[in-house]
Amino acid sequence: MGGIPFRKNWLLYAVGFLYFAVSNLSRMFELAGVPREAMYVLFLAFLAFYFAKNLRSIGWLDLAYYAVVAPLTLRGLLNYATYIQSRASVLSVLILYLPAYLFFRLFARHEDILSKCVTAAGWYAALYLLPYYVFFVRGQLSYSMQYAYWVSFPVCMLVYRFFETKRWGGLVLAAVLYATLVLSGCRGALLLTTLFCLFASLDAARRYHWRWTSGRMLCLLGGIAVLVVLAASLDSILAFLEKFSGVSRNIRKLFEGNYLESSARTSIYQVCQELISARPGGYGPLASRRLLLGFNYPHSLWYELQLDYGPLCGILLFCGLVVISVCNVLAYRNTKLSFMVSYLAIVGLGSMMFSSSYYYEMHVPAMCGLFVLRQTDARRLRPRGAAVPIAGPPPAATGRNLTHAR
Repeated sequence: MGGIPFRKNWLLYAVGFLYFAVSNLSRMFELAGVPREAMYVLFLAFLAFYFAKNLRSIGWLDLAYYAVVAPLTLRGLLNYATYIQSRASVLSVLILYLPAYLFFRLFARHEDILSKCVTAAGWYAALYLLPYYVFFVRGQLSYSMQYAYWVSFPVCMLVYRFFETKRWGGLVLAAVLYATLVLSGCRGALLLTTLFCLFASLDAARRYHWRWTSGRMLCLLGGIAVLVVLAASLDSILAFLEKFSGVSRNIRKLFEGNYLESSARTSIYQVCQELISARPGGYGPLASRRLLLGFNYPHSLWYELQLDYGPLCGILLFCGLVVISVCNVLAYRNTKLSFMVSYLAIVGLGSMMFSSSYYYEMHVPAMCGLFVLRQTDARRLRPRGAAVPIAGPPPAATGRNLTHAR
């Protein structure tokens, strides 16, 4: 495994894989009658053991982060946990949101292992979610926003890996999972997944210095021809898709011609604007759960930060996160962490803009941890393809070496 043996680093592999796969694992074992909390307790035990072994690597910036974030978050939970609609969301704050900064801050130093764990978790998600879709999602009468974001991760991973391995099996599996996303997913996950796949294509062209050979030019012309045919047959295609419009929100919205419209979001945002104007100092973390009883949370990172901390601090925090995310994508683009960082920035933070809450996900603290790591431990991160230094005897002394030694 890239010079990093499993048996000597079993804890790293176990923690890394569980971190990205624990949600799918807990759901799978729940089907067998095992409570989800059991898997979460196991995961937290591994994570706590890993943190304990790396206490010396925790710096003052890390302590300062948790000195601010942990009290605010726990106070919010104590005050408003009863207003949170699901137990899973409460657990997400403790299992995903709070540990995320320190996990990425420490674990991303092991970029080879982390890259392998992310890939393994992506494959596991793909092989688990396909039968899960067939037996539990396909027959539903409405779309599933949760499934849409669950399946987005393996689709993005498989597409990104295709450009590295050129193995068509993974790309075919990604296409099948993408089809399930179209049929049973939500618009946000579909748009962000598509955006990531386009980004991965452009990034691969940059990394591998693609040139316009005759074969690639032929593929481009063929793709353009297919698009022209599809555009010319749009009426027939929409008539065919209408057969699925009763179960697929994506297809129904496309057929109705209002794909980008959302009356529910508009209502939520209007209420958020009124609340923000009424109290410029903010209401505190997680207070929106009580304020937005009919909507649960703002469904927008932009509004949620302003509700929590007021428009001034909220907008500054929002702009800071955007800058940090762009800096991370650029800084990690030539490392083995490029997929993970790009996914967190595009799909992860993108979903915060109109779907999830930043308290229920790892994306915001993960970006902060990766940014701090890049500033403090930049020398640990090797460019993609760089040789790993191997310990060995020093080179034989030469006259030039001796001169410099003196």
